[in-house]
Amino acid sequence: MVRTKNPEKTRQKLLYAAYRVVHRKGFHAAGLDEILTEAKVTKGALYHHFGSKNDLVHAVINECVRTRIVDGWVTPLAGGDARDPITRLQQRLQHSADSVAEDELKMGCPLNNLTQELSAADESFRAQLNEVLQTWGEGIAQALRAGQDAGSVRTDVDAEAASTFVVAAAEGIIGLSKSYRCTKRYRMGIEELIRYTETLRPLPS
Repeated sequence: MVRTKNPEKTRQKLLYAAYRVVHRKGFHAAGLDEILTEAKVTKGALYHHFGSKNDLVHAVINECVRTRIVDGWVTPLAGGDARDPITRLQQRLQHSADSVAEDELKMGCPLNNLTQELSAADESFRAQLNEVLQTWGEGIAQALRAGQDAGSVRTDVDAEAASTFVVAAAEGIIGLSKSYRCTKRYRMGIEELIRYTETLRPLPS
């Protein structure tokens, strides 16, 4: 049987193998040979699609890490009932608390890990990771502004400041829990963050 080459499939295999290896080991400890072994492709295939390890990880950030944030946070907040973004935000936070596993906490958040490892070491990575964080924060801020227009979020809330706090708290909670390796502490932190979001609602008249 003659195999038909599928360059896009090969690229995706490389991309997701790199995502998994970098998530497990970090950027600097992730070797190209290990990525190639996990992807089951040749070094020639790697350099056909990516000029260097840096190019590969830039693609991982843009196509895997960023997509994870958009699909997990931005899109859910943009959909549904725009009049009640706080409930949708709380549902997303609760889902993360309910579904977290110890293996996830052991490895930590891919975005948080890369931000901590690379932001001070490489300006191109810092800028790209910062764009992902800004996308996340702006998705929350836009939802809060829509809630203010609908009367379900207090008008005195600074949407940008609140969204910055939510992103920082969510990343901080999982970063702390990575050290503890304790799902109970992760859930405790998320539950406290949910209580904070409740304060963004208008007081009952």
